[in-house]
Amino acid sequence: EPGKPDAEARPQPLDPNVPGPGRRVLRIALAAAVVAVGACAFFQWAGVAPREVARTFPNGYPRRSADYAWHRHTRSYTPIASRIGIPAGFHEVPVEPGSWPEWLRFLPLMPAHSPIRGADGRPLGWPGIPAPPGVVDMDVRRNQECADTILRLRAEYLRWAGHDDRLAFSLAGGGTISWADWRRGMRPVPVGGRVRMVRMAGPSESRQSFEAFLDAVFNWCNTDSLSGDGIPATPEDLRIGDFVSRPGAGARGHAMMIVDLAVDADGNRRALILQGAMPAQSAHLLRASTGSAWIPIYPAPCFSVPGWREFTWDLLRRFDP
Repeated sequence: EPGKPDAEARPQPLDPNVPGPGRRVLRIALAAAVVAVGACAFFQWAGVAPREVARTFPNGYPRRSADYAWHRHTRSYTPIASRIGIPAGFHEVPVEPGSWPEWLRFLPLMPAHSPIRGADGRPLGWPGIPAPPGVVDMDVRRNQECADTILRLRAEYLRWAGHDDRLAFSLAGGGTISWADWRRGMRPVPVGGRVRMVRMAGPSESRQSFEAFLDAVFNWCNTDSLSGDGIPATPEDLRIGDFVSRPGAGARGHAMMIVDLAVDADGNRRALILQGAMPAQSAHLLRASTGSAWIPIYPAPCFSVPGWREFTWDLLRRFDP
């Protein structure tokens, strides 16, 4: 028949009752396939994507559990950099000790396979969205959604690093909310269509006061104001701590942040990307559709992750160093 090979040229099924080298080859191939599938399943179960090289810390982690001052759910400290290795053929982007990028790279994670939880503690999940490769070991505050998660991490870092004077964010209704004003007793109040800081409480620099400040940030800031707080960045100069923020109310707006970067000899970059979302939920890492924790991010005209439409580079921002 035209277009088909001769019968003699077609592969013939092996007779299971006839021993021979072909059957031995088949057995070896099947065994190898079972091992490969099992290894892939194990890597996914263990939270480590295949073809990642574990990172080593001969002198210990450069950060400590105490460097992350919020309420934690576990006593142990397992940072992102310890849980998730580097893709084969790539290397870490270098970071300065004590910097914002280093602090993000060593964020503490919950035990492997921990679910994303809402503010009420109940586990959350979405059909068709891969389980996260890591959930940040951090309490979930009411109204802590996507932009709020980024703002919280930035606020926590600045307070830890002793940069209280720089801890200020734009308000969605205009104006600024700063930790310097808050700890003096100033509170945001709508006045004439704008939000102004008015003295309404006594001075306090306690952790409790700081958490109340965060709650106010979550109430008065959003993806629109977050975009204004960042300075435009370019994909050719990607850095840890860069974020994308798509302004818009509800499901139209979203924000996510790069918390680690790896690069190869050709300049290809892969990123660990963190997000919060609606409803308020655990900050967590995203997984690529391939199953890897590392998301190919550059070079490309845009990037995407499961569950969200593409993000274009005009949305890329970074906090002013």
